[in-house]
Parts: sequence; C-alpha cells; structure tokens
Amino acid sequence: LEKEAVAVKNDDMQTLFDIHSGYKEIQETADSFRLMKAAIKKSTEKYRGIFENIQDIYYEITLDGTILEVSPSVEKHTPYKRKELIGKNIYEFYVNPDSREALIQGLLKNRQVKDYEIALKTINKGPDHYLSLNSVLKTDEHGKPVKIIGSMRDITARKKTDQELHRYREHLEELVKERTAELENTNVQLLAEKEQRLQTEVALGENEEKYRNILESIEEGYFETDLQGNFTFHNDAMSRVLGWSKDELLGMRFRKCLNNDSVRKAISIFKEILVTTKPRTGIELGIICKNGTSRSIELSASLICNAEGQPSGFRGLGRDITERVQAEKERKRLEEHLYQQQRLESIGTLAGGVAHDFNNILNIVSGYTELALTCEDDAGERDDFLRQVLLATQRAKDLVKSILAFSRKTEPELAPVDLNRLVARAVKLLETTLPKMIGIECDLGD
Repeated sequence: LEKEAVAVKNDDMQTLFDIHSGYKEIQETADSFRLMKAAIKKSTEKYRGIFENIQDIYYEITLDGTILEVSPSVEKHTPYKRKELIGKNIYEFYVNPDSREALIQGLLKNRQVKDYEIALKTINKGPDHYLSLNSVLKTDEHGKPVKIIGSMRDITARKKTDQELHRYREHLEELVKERTAELENTNVQLLAEKEQRLQTEVALGENEEKYRNILESIEEGYFETDLQGNFTFHNDAMSRVLGWSKDELLGMRFRKCLNNDSVRKAISIFKEILVTTKPRTGIELGIICKNGTSRSIELSASLICNAEGQPSGFRGLGRDITERVQAEKERKRLEEHLYQQQRLESIGTLAGGVAHDFNNILNIVSGYTELALTCEDDAGERDDFLRQVLLATQRAKDLVKSILAFSRKTEPELAPVDLNRLVARAVKLLETTLPKMIGIECDLGD
C-alpha cells in the first residue's frame, strides 16, 4: 500500500502492485488505490488528448515571463516549435513589451483577463502575429501569485481584416466627402440645367407650335411612317391629297393608297433610302383615293434616325401633280397631232414633183405597152418591151411605198437600220421635188 501511495504521488499510473489481504479493510483500501489510479489515468489521457488537439493555444507562464508549458497547437498558428518555446521568456516575442505589463496589472487586480489582444514577433522579421488572450492568475495556499494559465487564439486574419476595413472605411469616408462635394456641385449644375431646360421647353413649345402651323398651312402633304410603312404622323394637306381622313390614315400602311405598279416602285425606293441613308426627290407615284379615283403625286422622302443613330422610320413631302400629268399628256397629244399635220402638208409640197415623176413612169408603161402590141411575130423583142414595163411598174410601186411611209402615223420602233440605204432613198425622193438647179451629192461610207 505504501508503494502504491508513492506511485500515485509521483504520477506513476502505469505501475501496478498485486495486493491481496485477508483483512477486509486493507483489501478495500488496495482496491480503492487501483480504481483511483485507473480513473486518474483515464482522466490524464482524456485531458492529454485535449491538450494535444486543442485548436487554441494553451499556455502556462510565470509572472516574470518564463514559459512553463504550451500546447502543440502553437506550431499550427506560429512558426515556433513547442520545445523551443518552453523555458524561453515571453518578453522576447512581444512587439510592445508595455502591453505585457498592462496584462500583469490586470491579472493582479482582477485575477483574470478576457480577450486581451497582443502582437508577437515572428521569425525573420515576418509580419506580426496577433493573438487574443484569456488568462487566469494562479496562487498558492497562501494567496501568493505563482503562475498564469490560459489560452491564446490566433486573430491575425481577423486583425488584418479589421485593418483593411479601417483603411477601407477611411478611404470610403474620403470618397464620401469627395462625392458629397461633387453632388453639391452637381446639384448647382442641375438647378441651372433645370432652369435652362424650362427655358428650352418654352422655346421648343413655341417652335413646335410655329412648325405645326407651317405644316398645316402648306399645300404639300407632310407625312412620317415607321420602318414598316405605317403612318405615324401627317398634316391635313396629306389627308386631302390621299383622300382619307386624319384618323383613318394614322396606322394605315402607305402602300394601301398606291396602285399596283406604284407599290413595287415605292418598296424599291424606300429600301434604297434605308440602305444608303440618302434622301430621294421627284418620286412620281400613282395613288387610289378612298372614293376609288386615281391621282398622281410627287414625293420627296428621307430617313428618320433615333437618338442612337438607328433608323426608325421615314418622312417626306407629297404634292398632287394630277393636273400637271394630265396637261403633259395633252401637250404630247397636241404635239403629235401637229406633227401629223405638218407631215400631211409636206406631202402636198412633194405632190408636184411626185406627180411629174409618176407621170413619166406612166408614159414609159404606156409607150412600151404599145410597142409590145406591135410586135406580133418577134417574141424576143416583145419580151424586152414587157420587161421595161415591169421595171417601170416596180419603180412606181417603190415611189408609192415611200409616200405612204412618210404620211402614215406609226409608233417609233427601235431596230438596226442601214443608214446608207435610208439616205439613198431620201435623196431619190428629194430629187423629184427639188428644182433642177439644185443638186445633191452623197458621200456614203462603206
């Protein structure tokens, strides 16, 4: 029992003594020692496991700073080894030794300190290491301070975050000051711009009223459409030109007012404007009014772009040119009639010469016919006379054909021609009408 007691006193929980006694009290005492050693061993192993695996750093240290014990977790949070630290003086590692003195004073006064922050040096002058301490002052049976025990938690990451937040807060405050100054200046500018905008809106309203009055007073029809050709705006004159009311035109497709030929023409022209962005003028289109009548208009059109410069529609001016088109057709008809009259007058001028030429041909025909009748026995001579009659007849036929071609009203037809032949025929016709003292010389190409 004495050996068992000494082993317990010396923290030797491994050595076991086989004790058997016939005395009940002695045996119970021996059993109690055995159970106590097992309990102490189990407890020691439990707390040793905690000591070796604790995440925070457990430490024991004297008041003068000598490190008595430190948990292995110190190697996870600092660059130091546990064995290197034991026996060292903590003052060697303090960045600010005065903070150690403040800690001692707090412990002597309150017996414990919580969340006390310190900064420790690192090897090779690396960045400082920040720790938070929870410490308790241990005393002997007489109340005399013996040592300090406690735990340390690594707060380096949190400290750096706090420092970053502090710098960010200071930077943010500077930005807020700068932004506040900018906003004050901006506010002054906005007030000035607001006043300017009000003045501009008044001016725009006056200009809008002015241009609206102009649009409503002009004879030309003004219109705006979207890219699909639907009317989005137009003046009263456009309604009068197209024959539809303002309400009926809004949203209506422009092509609905055009005849079939003009629909294809308008689509082609507006596509060209969209691609080239160049305006077009003098666009003649045929329209069909609401009452079914056909009229003609002349358009000038251009592209509308939005604030971003993207095409958004078309605008243009339209003028009713129906009367002008009809007048042009009447003018062409009268010119054609006058031309025909002049041709007929020219035939009268040619008549004298043509009649003389034609009379000569008839004399030839008559003379050779009489000669042929007298040749009763000589068939060869009679055939020669008849051939002369045939030639004279062909000449008369060509002469009549030329007169008919000159006097007939025909549409011009484009076709390749032999200029030499045309000139020769004209010269032949003119020679019969001009006086004999006028000669015609021709120098025709090959």
